[in-house]
Amino acid sequence: MIGYERQFGVGVAALEADASASGVNSSFSTPNLNGKIAYDWDYSLRARFGRLFGNTLAFASVGWTQTYARLTTGGLGGLTTSHVFSGVQLGGGVETMLTPHIGARLEYLHSFYGKYASVLGSSIDATPTAGKTRAAVVYKF
Repeated sequence: MIGYERQFGVGVAALEADASASGVNSSFSTPNLNGKIAYDWDYSLRARFGRLFGNTLAFASVGWTQTYARLTTGGLGGLTTSHVFSGVQLGGGVETMLTPHIGARLEYLHSFYGKYASVLGSSIDATPTAGKTRAAVVYKF
């Protein structure tokens, strides 16, 4: 993650960007088809706004995100397709400074991706959502 933040009294505004690779998989089954969806990577650009309580910042964030997903159907003649999903990401958390330059952050981010219709030419529509909780050590210049 990389970002820039500015403090205004007890208020803080920031811009952040991050990227991650993952091995997240989910499976599905219908009467006629089963398969797996794998999410290989995602990235996001967010604005973060918060309020300081001493050395601790409570914040909320909103931004734009993309993820790359692969859909594989099961059985003989299984097919594979992929798609880049775009969407909105909302989040919130707390960050506290342990020293003048080192802090700890705990946050939750939830991504709502747009719909991808007619996956593999079928009647299946994919509309993924994803949530992640993460803890981080931050360094501020």
